[in-house]
Amino acid sequence: MEWADYGIVKAEYDHKNHRIVQAMVIPHPYYNSNGERVYMERDRMVRAMREGKSFVTVHPCRNRWRKGQPLFLMDIDGDTFIRMRHSRVPMDSHERIPEWNPQRQRTSL
Repeated sequence: MEWADYGIVKAEYDHKNHRIVQAMVIPHPYYNSNGERVYMERDRMVRAMREGKSFVTVHPCRNRWRKGQPLFLMDIDGDTFIRMRHSRVPMDSHERIPEWNPQRQRTSL
């Protein structure tokens, strides 16, 4: 079953905790197993979403990934935000994506 093109496992946030700076993702079809996790910077995520790629949060559950919330882009006052909800608050809605420290692992996508 394909949930999305990318499963987001964790994210690094800006100093205000308002925006995703980069995310640890698992490309499809690997999120149905313990596939390789790579990071994707925010600009690449936004570009991929504008090009039609889909993203969903994923959470570990019994050696597999459990599907979370789909993500989408929302433009508010001329700025682009990565959202899970349709509210017009000018920040990414990422309350269900665990925080990630990028200093531990860096494999670029």
